[in-house]
Amino acid sequence: MLYFLQQVLNGLHMGALYALLAFGYVLVNGVLHRTNLAHGAIFAFSGQTMILIAVFGWQVLWMTLPMTIGFAVVSTFAYAALIAWVLARGVFEPLAKAAPNAIVVATLGTLIFLGELARIAADTHDFWLPPLLATPVVFAEADGYKATLTVIQVLDCAIIVVLLTLSGILLGFVLAGSIPVERAFGTPGLGYAMFTAVSERDIFVMQNLVLLYSCVFVFLNVLVDVAIAWLDPRIRYQ
Repeated sequence: MLYFLQQVLNGLHMGALYALLAFGYVLVNGVLHRTNLAHGAIFAFSGQTMILIAVFGWQVLWMTLPMTIGFAVVSTFAYAALIAWVLARGVFEPLAKAAPNAIVVATLGTLIFLGELARIAADTHDFWLPPLLATPVVFAEADGYKATLTVIQVLDCAIIVVLLTLSGILLGFVLAGSIPVERAFGTPGLGYAMFTAVSERDIFVMQNLVLLYSCVFVFLNVLVDVAIAWLDPRIRYQ
């Protein structure tokens, strides 16, 4: 039974990771209207670079802790801006007028390249997790067997609840923000249709769009509330 519980815990953690990845890809695709798989790789690789720079500043340059953190943060932002500029100029800009699948393949290649580069970086495996985040959290124990997750894995699962809550709260801003964004970039969508209806004083279209926005907002918020109650058994609605 404990082995089954361990597999369930592992499944929850993997599901949380995939959900976080999906949330990020949907956000990027919604903003750029292109599937870019390299954002996560750049973020992760920059995080590892920050750890390496902090270790270098602390152990080699003998910096104080605040100076080490500041030096690592500034260097990482500069490194991320540089690698983003190189990828934009050398990879994405030449493919701007190509088929959308070409962008997907190029970003996937960038993801694999940065992932392998991070993997083969020398002597970095000791700096990935501080001891606190690698501490096991025991959920059940019997006959010497423990069903555990590390602290970072528990945090990954908890972040899903936070994202669900924030998605329900920020949905109104997303719906309202689609109007100026689609207008500014000339992207066809409900926001652009709303702007056109207001400009032309088309009351019938405005009423239908407001009704559609309201129904979507209410339905998704109810869905978020039900999902949070299912994920967190401590929450009960009466």
